[in-house]
Amino acid sequence: MDRASDRAESERLAAGFVRGDEESFALVYRRWGTLVYSLAARSLGDAREAEDVAQQTFLAAWRGRHGYHALRGPLPGWLVGIARRKIADAHAAR
Repeated sequence: MDRASDRAESERLAAGFVRGDEESFALVYRRWGTLVYSLAARSLGDAREAEDVAQQTFLAAWRGRHGYHALRGPLPGWLVGIARRKIADAHAAR
């Protein structure tokens, strides 16, 4: 997949996600779940805690999906922002 078609696919997924399309949500998770998990795992150093943070991230993203605006940046960046806040919460809870 070239860069333009990858960008178009990402935009299509993001639009479906914001509309509340569950299939798009599943594809978003498959596409960027590893990114979110690996960020949490590197920061927290605990696989189980990283899984919890990844789950919390995608749950928060789904619930707050209407707050995502493509003009502000791509969906993976928005997901990483949510993950960083969830990681900070996990560190604070220790």
